[in-house]
This record gives sequence, structure tokens and C-alpha cells, in this order.
Amino acid sequence: REYDEIADIVCFLYFVPLRPGKEFLSLTHNDIRVITSIQKGKLQEILVIDPPHRKVEKYNNPLPSHPIAKSIYFNRICKRYPNETGKEFLFFNNIKNRETLQRKIGKIFTKVSRKLGLYVLNKGSKRHRPLYSLRASNFIETYAKSGNLDLIAKIGNTSTNMLNSRYLRKFSEQKIAEIYSKLYLR
Repeated sequence: REYDEIADIVCFLYFVPLRPGKEFLSLTHNDIRVITSIQKGKLQEILVIDPPHRKVEKYNNPLPSHPIAKSIYFNRICKRYPNETGKEFLFFNNIKNRETLQRKIGKIFTKVSRKLGLYVLNKGSKRHRPLYSLRASNFIETYAKSGNLDLIAKIGNTSTNMLNSRYLRKFSEQKIAEIYSKLYLR
């Protein structure tokens, strides 16, 4: 069951650009709502997340989530932790010490990604924050689809400078070769 919940966290973080710390661990059912809107001639139900803790208060906008995140929320999270009072945490509701939980999730994610050969830490980097790779993947995919840095920055509660310097910088030829080797030469 624990790994099912970690899998939901990984998917949720991939499809919603929250930082992998207080921003997602503090989420309760009260921070989630659904709005309806007509988009491209169809009625859409949009899962909106209003995180109670944001690292940067600059924008602090509610986030529209990817339809897959909506599916995870209703089909898995709500079944695991039903919305009885609205104050239930979305992830590991029974663990009240959220800092301990953050370390636990990080260790499990790192262990699994290493076993699968997917853990990459740039040489010389002191940054050991593998869950942030999910946020980076979200930004990269969203940018590839939309090309709109300002919108991505607002939704991700970051700046276009940060997007360019940390998440969207171009790979060197050496980095491309490393990625190729890890992905295709096993």
C-alpha cells in the first residue's frame, strides 16, 4: 500500500507543478476544488489546487491540474482518504510529522530510481533533490506543448529566469550522449 501511495505522489507531482515539499505535503481536501468550463465546445471539469504553503508568494495562484491528476485524485486518493472533514492530508494522512514524511518519500523515490537506473546527479553537483526532477519534467513537457514561459512561471510559482536557468536550459552534447547511453545502451 505504501508504494501505491508513493506512485500516486510521483504521478501527481509530475502532472501538477508543485514543489516536492510543503507545497504538496500540506495539501488537504479543502485545498482542492472542481470548476466547470466550456473549452473547445465541450464541458470540462477542471481540478483546481490551491496550495496553502508556497515557497514563493509572488503569484500564489490556484493551479489548474492535468486531467490525469484529476483522475488520480478522484479514483485513488479520495478512495484511500475520503473527504470527511476536508482536513485530511491527500498523502499519508496518518503521518502527522510532514518533515519526516518528506525524507521518507525522498529516500524511497531515490532508491527506486537508482534500482531502475534512472537516478542522475550531475557531476560536481551538490544538489541531491531527485523529487524536483518531476517538477522539471512537468515544466519541460508543458513548455514543449505551449511554448509560453510566462504562463508556466505563473502556474509553477517561479520566474522565467529560473525556468531558463534551472529547468529548460539546453543540454550539451556530452549530456545528450550520457542521456542516450542511460536510455538506450543497457
